[in-house]
Amino acid sequence: PGGAKPMIEEGALDGVDECYGYHNWPAFEYGSLHVKRGAVMAHPTSFKIVVTGKGGHGSQPHVAVDPVLTAAHIVVALQS
Repeated sequence: PGGAKPMIEEGALDGVDECYGYHNWPAFEYGSLHVKRGAVMAHPTSFKIVVTGKGGHGSQPHVAVDPVLTAAHIVVALQS
């Protein structure tokens, strides 16, 4: 709830022909201006990952699947 979509639906951009945004990007040379058509660096989205484990016994860890360890690896991979 909230954000730009409800504001636009309520008329916040009525009469607006163009819209520009500014974002500092350290890789760009100081004092330069870069322009690109369309959305840049902004896209709200979500996704769901379900990790399902398999219980086991300490004497046979090779037949179990630890969902916590698996989820931790997913987090590390997404952060890297």
